[in-house]
Amino acid sequence: MRCLLLSVVVPCCAFSALVSDRVEGEIALSAPQCTLFVVRTGPGFSLLRQDSYYTVFEGDQVRGPLNARGSQDIEIVGEITLRVTIEDSGLSSEQAKAIFYSRCRQ
Repeated sequence: MRCLLLSVVVPCCAFSALVSDRVEGEIALSAPQCTLFVVRTGPGFSLLRQDSYYTVFEGDQVRGPLNARGSQDIEIVGEITLRVTIEDSGLSSEQAKAIFYSRCRQ
């Protein structure tokens, strides 16, 4: 009986952890011809690099694991699912701007 209960609880917990990784945010900084962009999330800012080129715009709403480093699929809400690499997260506005502008001079 204990094994059966445990086998039901573990998948349920794993599923809820996956769902909670989905964060909503807004693109705060982007530039034409630059694959790096900055997303404002609740706890701070994340740096994302597109794995394939797609034009994103400041103000676009995004959803996905925005605070999990590495290769991720995110949704540009109402448009497309995009493969990105999340390079950093939890940054302050000043930190995100400094990195973005040093790599994406406008």
